[in-house]
Amino acid sequence: MPPKEKKTRVELEWLVLSELRKVRGCGRSVSVTIYAQNADIDGATWNVGSFNAGQSDMGTCADALGEIVPRLQEQYDLAESFHQAGVYTGQILNGTKPADLPVVQSTKFEFVINLGTARALGIEVPPGVLAITDEVID
Repeated sequence: MPPKEKKTRVELEWLVLSELRKVRGCGRSVSVTIYAQNADIDGATWNVGSFNAGQSDMGTCADALGEIVPRLQEQYDLAESFHQAGVYTGQILNGTKPADLPVVQSTKFEFVINLGTARALGIEVPPGVLAITDEVID
């Protein structure tokens, strides 16, 4: 089996949502949150941590999610964005005291704005802010 392509949490959420929105009965109000599991030096496997069907049909969207996620899990691993958190979690679960772990600062940051969510919340995002984003989700 070829190595899995690595995606960020935002990219994975976007992929899952893109697939869900193709399903009749799952509209734009659907949302998902991805979390890391089984992190190691090469990345992490992932799963859906939360799912909200919004105004869409919950049963239809949940069934579709059950088919979509395993297919995408075969293709993609979670990139470095959760790697350190997974390493820390593993160390803590193996008995290391959290106070004994070194403080590590992230070296890569992503600035992502979801315009659909901003509009739903009545927030107008200024053009100057949009200009400095790494990714804009509409």
